[in-house]
Amino acid sequence: MAFSPDGKTVFTRDDNAARLWDAATGKLPLQDWYDIVAFSPDGRTVLTGRGNTGQLWDVATGQPLGPALRQPGKIMVVAFSPDGATFAIGSEKVVQIGKLPPPVQGKPDQIILWAQVVTGMEIDDHGTTSVLDGKTWSERRERLAELGGLPVP
Repeated sequence: MAFSPDGKTVFTRDDNAARLWDAATGKLPLQDWYDIVAFSPDGRTVLTGRGNTGQLWDVATGQPLGPALRQPGKIMVVAFSPDGATFAIGSEKVVQIGKLPPPVQGKPDQIILWAQVVTGMEIDDHGTTSVLDGKTWSERRERLAELGGLPVP
């Protein structure tokens, strides 16, 4: 058992699995089982491992941060550097070192347009993604330029 650095989340582990709990309510912010977990030093990010898959999560929302991090073997250890900017995932065969992406700064409309222009896709209110046609993509690119261009990472 371990508390996150800010004391708001608790990690528990038994013979079967690990779970993250909200310390105040006892609810599960991350609805899954994990073999191993590490908190970032600021307690806002958690790195989980299960089988051969690692994942970074936003603790406050329970949402994944980026794609799953696949390993060629079962993940045995996960850790953050003391400054929280770097993480490591160690499997039976290899260690993967990665950097946490810096938060994107900018106005919400600018960030949304930037994501749409970079990916060529949009997400509707129901979470469904669709590919932008050429005309729509060009219009969004022009609007992004009007708002000041790329948000500053």
